[in-house]
Amino acid sequence: MVGHVELRDDFKEQAEWRREKAEQYPDDKRHLEAAAIFDRLAATVDAIPQDVFIAFSKLEVDDGLLDVERWTEVLRDVGFRSWLCENEI
Repeated sequence: MVGHVELRDDFKEQAEWRREKAEQYPDDKRHLEAAAIFDRLAATVDAIPQDVFIAFSKLEVDDGLLDVERWTEVLRDVGFRSWLCENEI
């Protein structure tokens, strides 16, 4: 089961990776913006109730690999893709 530590580690690793990319691509400000988002997410992980992690771990999944792929896609989109709220469409 994924918990607070694993989620925080994911967010911290993503923040660091985005900072490295920001050095490689200094004209693309999205990397630094994404790193800041991941820093905020990492700082707030402890506010997530443990029962949310338990409920999440009980979700039925047909293929664990697909979950990893989806999670990777979500992480990759942070700072690069925005989602409009229904009332903004």
